[in-house]
Amino acid sequence: MRTYRIQKYMKFGFFPVAAAFVVLGLFGATRPAAAQTTGADLRTLVASADSQKLLSEYKGRKAAESEALDYANRLNLIAGRLQNGGAVFLPETEIRDLAGLIEKAQPTGDETKRIGALETKAQNLSGELATLQNTISPNDAQKARLAELTEARRKGVEVFTKLTAAYRQQIDERRDKVGQKIVDEVRAAIVKVAKAKNLALVLDGSVALYAANDITADVLAELNK
Repeated sequence: MRTYRIQKYMKFGFFPVAAAFVVLGLFGATRPAAAQTTGADLRTLVASADSQKLLSEYKGRKAAESEALDYANRLNLIAGRLQNGGAVFLPETEIRDLAGLIEKAQPTGDETKRIGALETKAQNLSGELATLQNTISPNDAQKARLAELTEARRKGVEVFTKLTAAYRQQIDERRDKVGQKIVDEVRAAIVKVAKAKNLALVLDGSVALYAANDITADVLAELNK
C-alpha cells in the first residue's frame, strides 16, 4: 500500500522577516513643519533593529515553535495510526468517525471501545483481503468478495487522501498563525521601545548599512523580560 505522510513541520526560519521589518514604523517624536532637522536630530530620531537577531533570540519563539511542532506531530501520528490499522477498508463515515475519536486527547470509555471496535474491523477486513489474494483457485463467491474488498479499499484510500490533505492544511494554518504571532510580538516590543526613546523611525538592520542608534538589545530585553 502506498505510504501517506503529512509534510514535516518546518522551523520558522523561512518567514519573510525582511519584508515584515524593512521599515519598522514611525513613532513618537514629531517636529514642527517649519523647523530645520539637523544631523544630531536625525541621530536621535532614527534607529535600527536587527530583526533576524530579535527573532532568533526571542525566548517566546521556541515555546511557540514547540507547540506548533507538537500539533503537527500529533496529526502525523493520527494519520499513521489510521494507515497502519487498515482504516482504508472502512466506509467513509467510519474512517472519519475513527479519526475524530483518535484525535481526542481523553476519549471516554465508550469512545475507547468504539475505537477498538473500528480498528478491529479494519484489521479483519485487511486480513480477509490478504487471504483472498493468496487463494490460488478462488471460487466465484471468493472472487466477488475480493472485488468488493478491493473496491472498498480504493474508496477508502480516496477518503484517507482527503483526510491527510486536511491535516496538512491544519498544520500550515497553525504554523502561519504562530509565525504571525511571533512577528507581531516582536513588532510590539519595537514600538514600545521606540516610543519610550521618542524615536520617529526604526529601520531593519538588513537595510541600514550603519546606524549609530541600534535598539536591538533594548528590544530583546523587552521581549525576554
